[in-house]
Amino acid sequence: MVELVPEGKALQQIRERGYAEKYHTPIHLIGVEFSRKSRSVVGFEVEPTDHFAQVDVGEIQG
Repeated sequence: MVELVPEGKALQQIRERGYAEKYHTPIHLIGVEFSRKSRSVVGFEVEPTDHFAQVDVGEIQG
């Protein structure tokens, strides 16, 4: 019996909270899910992205 099946919510949370928005180069999003019971990794996902944050030129100039 599987103790805890990964739900795939780690990457969803990263996307929803916009953690990658501040980076201006392609990055990899890595979502890791843990079991509270066994205190170990039960799943992970990696998603490459070609995301470039949209930056207002006024923000850069100060």
